[in-house]
Amino acid sequence: MKLPGQLAVHTVRFFSRTLNQKILFILALLCFIPFLFLKNLILIWTGTAVFCVMVLLKKGKARILPSFFVTLGITFFALLSPYGKILFRIGSFKITQGALESGLHRSGILTGMVFLSQFAVSRNLKFPGTVGTFLSAMFSVFEELTAEPLSFTKKNVITAIDNRLNEIWTGMDCQKESE
Repeated sequence: MKLPGQLAVHTVRFFSRTLNQKILFILALLCFIPFLFLKNLILIWTGTAVFCVMVLLKKGKARILPSFFVTLGITFFALLSPYGKILFRIGSFKITQGALESGLHRSGILTGMVFLSQFAVSRNLKFPGTVGTFLSAMFSVFEELTAEPLSFTKKNVITAIDNRLNEIWTGMDCQKESE
């Protein structure tokens, strides 16, 4: 999902230039702990939607489809171990309330944390000291790695990841030489 052209430009510029990246990171960390322990499905999915909108505003785009498939997959596998009230049957397959709620809970927490981490991480995030330099480099590589979708087939998954990491490494070497 992408914001329309000029709106994306303005929001991305606002988040990258106007707002302090360290403060955004700390706010994301403060949201992380309570979100992780939420029990109410409505609150979990509301938080996930809010985190998705925050990523959309900060980066101008948010990848919704992978999150949708993760949610479907986790919920489906949770339904394989039925417990609780039977809601309905599809042949001999029972859809139970407990399993459905469990799958939606787990997938909501995971999806929300992914969006929250995408919001928190930025290549402009700098912390002082050796640990700060390491974290900044790690966040920069993470953002570069997830910036574009990886194109791969069944046969070249490792090669595609390796090529992307080599591109990032080469780009980092070029930056160091220019400094």
